[in-house]
Amino acid sequence: MILKTPRLCPSEPTKSAVGAAVAMPKYTKKQTKIVNNICLKILDPFVKKAYYSTLEFNF
Repeated sequence: MILKTPRLCPSEPTKSAVGAAVAMPKYTKKQTKIVNNICLKILDPFVKKAYYSTLEFNF
């Protein structure tokens, strides 16, 4: 989904990916390990680092 705003910067898609990855375990806590495995395979190291930093605060 692309927002039609002139202020859009390259980091926005990354933030969206992190937001989606972080929101997922909140609704499927039993599948957190599965989500983590998917993230390990799909997300790049920067997003993974942000994802696991947020997990430490949430759990």
